[in-house]
Amino acid sequence: MNIIKALLFLFLTTFAFTARANSGDILLPKGAKVAYQAKVNGKLCQLYKGRLYVDGKYTFLKTGKPLRNFGSKKECERFIAEDLPVIKEKGFNNLVLNCYWHQFDRDGDGTIDVDTAPLKAVIDKINELGMFASIAVETYGVGGGTIPKQFFKRFPDAIAIDSTGKKCIDDEYGKGTAVPSLFDKNYLKATRLYIANLARALADKDILNFESTVEPQYIGNKTLDFSPAARKAYKEYIQNNAIPAPEMPAEYPVSREFLDSPVFGIFLAENLGNWVSQDIKAFKDAYKKPVFAAVDYLDALEETMRNRMGNPEIFLASLKDVQIIQVNWSWHLKTRSPNDKAYARVRAINRILNRNWAISEHMTLNGSDFRGAETPALLK
Repeated sequence: MNIIKALLFLFLTTFAFTARANSGDILLPKGAKVAYQAKVNGKLCQLYKGRLYVDGKYTFLKTGKPLRNFGSKKECERFIAEDLPVIKEKGFNNLVLNCYWHQFDRDGDGTIDVDTAPLKAVIDKINELGMFASIAVETYGVGGGTIPKQFFKRFPDAIAIDSTGKKCIDDEYGKGTAVPSLFDKNYLKATRLYIANLARALADKDILNFESTVEPQYIGNKTLDFSPAARKAYKEYIQNNAIPAPEMPAEYPVSREFLDSPVFGIFLAENLGNWVSQDIKAFKDAYKKPVFAAVDYLDALEETMRNRMGNPEIFLASLKDVQIIQVNWSWHLKTRSPNDKAYARVRAINRILNRNWAISEHMTLNGSDFRGAETPALLK
């Protein structure tokens, strides 16, 4: 295997609808009330009690996310010729193709600026090899996603503002990218137009699931958001809900008392869940065929969770029309042990609200966060 192929597998991530053991010959019980179903490549895919059944048989998914520019004809052709045969040989049966916003929509107006025929050819080849193809988008500016540069030139006020009054850049993950406000209407309009246009472009192809922006969060090392759009949204939120709540301070730095306000945390969490849910709706409405929806859930160091999503339980409870929750940090990177708190939260909301989610992982093994000696315990 050459270096390029080795790097590809370095970034492959594995997760499954049920993240344990062999499928064997477990059959869907007769008369089972399935939570969701879709016809993919002529196969009936059904979700029942957190497991995927394909044509009535439980199927374990070994999923890879190859990080390639699928907006590039050259990279798509190379991927088909060099990478896919090796991936198939390694036993993967589902590939999530990450369609970065800036790689398909160069000026950030929501219109796709590149030919999608090469991406379609990749999907066709994946299906031809007997694997499933899935689609993901990255439209945020934290953790790897990049906003098209022209977008912020047109809408400079769309950037998020932290609690010290500074414009937010991603200095937690070291990417240095500008972070958009998840309350800004111009940002939401452009990204959802892009998502819908991508779905329409792929409507004649069969895909297993659509994955919203990777690891949805605000950011972990500072508190957002105090942009004009966020301030307006918060004022409307407390008015519409008629609840006693502190006003958002006009001066910086914002007081700790306000940052710790339970209402502010719930406000952030509900907005985060709504952002993800509306992105999913944009894709499903335009795709016009049943497709599973997958959402990452990042439950990292507990002291960062307030910044990341306001209130983790409220975020999870706010998700709509979601079939799969993919736990990131399934392995706690500080304690070097299973991240039980993440699964406890997801399972509790799943049970209490009867969501019927498949609980899986994002980046079970990503080639950088894990140590070789930990792999047996991680996969147990």
